[in-house]
Amino acid sequence: MLDRSKLAILVVCGFALAASAAAWVYQRGRAARPLEFWGADAGLLIASAPRAEAWLLRSAGEVGSPGDGEFEAIEFDGARLVVVQRADVSTARGITNVRRALLDDGSFAWDSSDPCRPAWTHALRFSADDRHALLLLSFDCPQAATVEGRRTVSVAPSSAALREFVDEQFPADPER
Repeated sequence: MLDRSKLAILVVCGFALAASAAAWVYQRGRAARPLEFWGADAGLLIASAPRAEAWLLRSAGEVGSPGDGEFEAIEFDGARLVVVQRADVSTARGITNVRRALLDDGSFAWDSSDPCRPAWTHALRFSADDRHALLLLSFDCPQAATVEGRRTVSVAPSSAALREFVDEQFPADPER
């Protein structure tokens, strides 16, 4: 037979287990759509890749001739984007919040039908070993894109926070 103290401990442990299970289900539900958008592999890299970089991008026309080997170029949606600056953000202040935001349903406006045309000015690259996920960001028309999947989504709810993070990485960017 259980005395009152043992019963109290079992009840508290039961509540703790139930609360943990509820939190897990809740978080899993909030990440379902972002994981579907990014893809499972990219989602895993966003969440836990040991290396993260922020890239400052410009259109090829703004930089000159990216074909001379000085700049790395990305092709996306008919545009040639040039990486003009990189920052290692693996341990940067705010990177954990950025990772969470990119995997949280509330960071996206899934039903947005804004017809704006994004100017891709920044990218985030998450990598582990030979795997990587490259995400493009636009702030004039708040959208994110997955380069590998060639899909875009509105990040209007989280745009200000994402912009603040990348601005901290490139304080000398004249286009801020």
